[in-house]
Amino acid sequence: SQADLVGICRNEDSTRQKDVTGPISHQLKCESLSLDSLSNHLAQLDRRLLELKKDGDGKYIPRQKKTKLEQELLHLLAIRDIAEAKRDKLKLRFTSVSSHFVYVYLFSVCIAYTLYFFFLFTSFSELFSSGQYDAAATCAINSPGEILCNEEALKNLKSLSCLEGRNLPLLKYFDTLINASTAAGCLPNLPVTLEAIKCALSEKQLNLVNHWVTQQRLTFSEAVGDLIYDYGKEEPNNMLECLALAQAAYGHSGAYKKVALCLCKQGRIAGAVDYIQQVEHFSLDDYFFLLENCPSTALIRCLSQQWIRKPPFSSMGATILSFISAEHKKHGFQLLEEMNNKSKHNALEKIILSDTVSTLEDWNKIAVTCAENKHEKLSQKIVSVLTSQDGVFC
Repeated sequence: SQADLVGICRNEDSTRQKDVTGPISHQLKCESLSLDSLSNHLAQLDRRLLELKKDGDGKYIPRQKKTKLEQELLHLLAIRDIAEAKRDKLKLRFTSVSSHFVYVYLFSVCIAYTLYFFFLFTSFSELFSSGQYDAAATCAINSPGEILCNEEALKNLKSLSCLEGRNLPLLKYFDTLINASTAAGCLPNLPVTLEAIKCALSEKQLNLVNHWVTQQRLTFSEAVGDLIYDYGKEEPNNMLECLALAQAAYGHSGAYKKVALCLCKQGRIAGAVDYIQQVEHFSLDDYFFLLENCPSTALIRCLSQQWIRKPPFSSMGATILSFISAEHKKHGFQLLEEMNNKSKHNALEKIILSDTVSTLEDWNKIAVTCAENKHEKLSQKIVSVLTSQDGVFC
């Protein structure tokens, strides 16, 4: 019908509007002969052609322009490489110049400090040589980092006073320095402390050392105690005083075994044993040290009495084994003999039976060692205690 024909023509017309660039195939005969339809189609093609030309100018680049841009890019990359090479050279030069500048700066600082310390020590030497000990001590205390109080400065100071009769001025300087340090709220360092004590003892000025120690004006260490202790051995008349002073130095520095030794050397055996009980860490080596340096019967007796009440290291058998297994058999046998002599209380038997750490085999080993070292009675006593236990055969 005519209506169907008109609908078909409209559908084809809408299809052509969607893609006007397609071929004109399958057109109806009526439209292919229609001048108006062909004119409209031609106008659409012209508009599409203009759009494509416009898009081509804006979206696409000619090959010649692309080649030109590539050449410009290569040129810019070459400029960048040259700039990076120059930068690396300048960076290397800057590093070299900086290192040289730092070296020159540090060298100048070292020279300045060297000159400063030279003039400082020269001034100090003049003050010391002229007997102005207060000013010299103040100069030493206020020196940067107490450089005039270190070991090297003290060696130079001793070289200044090496002339005959100059030890007393040096001692006076040390006394002034220690007093000035205390007044400034600090103690003299360890090198100054040691040199001051050496100087005082070389001049037989034990009373001055006594003053420094009792007033706690020194930096205490085990080395300080050793100096005073050794001086006491050289001067027997001052031995008791030196032992008391050394004991104080050892106590402040934590040398507990040497505190106990000083107490024993003063005859205060019971006090030494009580002190040992108060020390938290008094090792077996410390006992060895004490018995080697103070091998007294009184100390053995006191230790045995204390150990009967409270065995050391939780086991008396282990302690005796340690004694007789090392180079301290003599002391181990003395301790056992002392315990065995307390026969009224059967002390040795109670110790063996109450020892829950050491086995019967350990005590049998002790008995065998006693027999091998000519302590037959002691060995028999231990064996008799062991054989009294049911099921035990030695």
